[in-house]
Amino acid sequence: MAQIDTYRSGEAVSLSFSFNILNIQSATYTVKDSEGSILISDEPIEITEGQMSIPVVVSAECNHLSEKERDLRHVIVKATASGLTHEERKMYVLLNNFELSIPGQSFATVADAQMQAIDMLNGDTLLADGEGLMRKRLIEATRRVKTLPFSIRKILRIDFDRYDRPQDMLNVYDIPWGDDGVYRHDLVDWERMTQERFDELPDYFKEALMLAVVNEACEIANGNDVAAAREDGILSESIGETTNMYRTGKAANVRVARSTWRLLTSYINNRMIVRRA
Repeated sequence: MAQIDTYRSGEAVSLSFSFNILNIQSATYTVKDSEGSILISDEPIEITEGQMSIPVVVSAECNHLSEKERDLRHVIVKATASGLTHEERKMYVLLNNFELSIPGQSFATVADAQMQAIDMLNGDTLLADGEGLMRKRLIEATRRVKTLPFSIRKILRIDFDRYDRPQDMLNVYDIPWGDDGVYRHDLVDWERMTQERFDELPDYFKEALMLAVVNEACEIANGNDVAAAREDGILSESIGETTNMYRTGKAANVRVARSTWRLLTSYINNRMIVRRA
């Protein structure tokens, strides 16, 4: 299935349709929304002799969303050659609000990613693929980062030595949320995190989350063929005279890239407790 691009509401969209035919005599395009309602019907397209690729520009007015938060646009191009009609289709998504909500959808906005990725060694691919794909990768990167076991004690830089009983170190009133009885454990629960509580987190931690998400989005954009091969159980692969061998054992299953994990390791609880039954 072809990739579906994402655009802002009210933005003109340029598409190119390739036809593997010669001597196109005429062409028209039609635009429909997600419910099948026709927005533009059989609009003629100017064709030159020998043209095999047909450009279509869907106007900003046609892409304006007045009530919906998001909607689809189906663009159908019909080309006639030698008495036969050939049809090609493309679709894209329109968003009324293109910005990402923090921390619900992402720890970094599209603007954050654009500013930070220019300084990252592997940031070129993320920047080159456009804002629509960048937005998707930031959402996926945040989802992965949220699976890490973040420690409230490490985030707030609390020293165990301040208290006689380490197991009671969160039952104090000088820690954010410590007085409401909700966060009496050491791990952050992102599902229960509100905007107000997120705003109370230290700025240095929120900055680290933002950088980590942008870095993870860059890793997603560049891909990791070795990790994917090992995850699929491949032991070796050969390309021409080159053979890559993968060891059978593997490190701890961390859902983020190593470079992302290193950016957040000072805020993660990596302790493992083993108890006897």
